[in-house]
This record gives sequence, structure tokens and C-alpha cells, in this order.
Amino acid sequence: MVELRHSLAKEIPVFLSIQIDPENKEYIGQYSKEEHLEKMNDPNIQYLTVFDINNKIVGFVILAGLKDSNHNIEFRRLVITEKGKGYGKATIEFIKKYAFEKLNAYRLWLDVYDFNERAFYVYQKMGFLEEGRKQESIQGEGKRKTQILMSILRKDFV
Repeated sequence: MVELRHSLAKEIPVFLSIQIDPENKEYIGQYSKEEHLEKMNDPNIQYLTVFDINNKIVGFVILAGLKDSNHNIEFRRLVITEKGKGYGKATIEFIKKYAFEKLNAYRLWLDVYDFNERAFYVYQKMGFLEEGRKQESIQGEGKRKTQILMSILRKDFV
């Protein structure tokens, strides 16, 4: 259903348009072109581009903590353009397998805004457990946002 490949700098303009889409904007932090490029060149961070079966970009992923000595990989960002087609779930399955089998993660973790009920439900369904909340930890668009911390451990990866 999806294929993930290492991202290329030439894909950044597509990432910028995906992240500002009204269906995505309020749920993710906004990076500039320069910030994306800087993070892409950081050896502790990995970008993966999500393609559909027609080789069309339908999203991107950012993983961080690749050099973490405790083997905690952060699932920093998942943004999908077309909701409800299974791309998100397929991407999460790929990322779990990739993180535990290729990156030797012990723990794969993420945070999701408490008002992003759709994502929270999907992550739960995909095996992530809530660890706690960072109350009103992010300032954005005139209001404070609470983050829910979630993770899955290698031993719970099925």
C-alpha cells in the first residue's frame, strides 16, 4: 500500500505544502525549508518519504534519536495527505518494524496533542501506550497545547 524511502532535499517543497494543509497544520509544528534541510542533514535524525502505489508522495516521517545510547527512537512526525485510506496505519506498521529491526530501538516513542483524537486512537490501536501528559507544554496560535506521551517497547512489538 505504501513505500517509504529516504527523503531527498528536493522533496522539501512538497513537505512544506503537506504541513500547511488545513487538515494537518494545527496538529504539527511548522518547519521552514531551512529547518527541514538542517534536520535532514543531522545524523541523529532521519526523514522518510511515504509514497503510494502510483509513486505519488502521500506523506513524510521524521525519526529522531538515532544515536541515543538508550536506544529510544522518537517518532517525531508523521504527516499523511490523504486521510482514511490506510496510509497512516501502513506507515506506522513500517516504522515500528524499521525502528525495532533495523535501528535496534528498544523504545519507540511519540507525542500527540490531546485534541488530535484521531491520531491518538490510531496510535493506541497500533500498540502505543499512553505514558503521561505534558500539560499545556506548547504555545501555538494563541493557546497552550497539551501533549500526550506514548510509546511501544520492542518486547511488545508484534
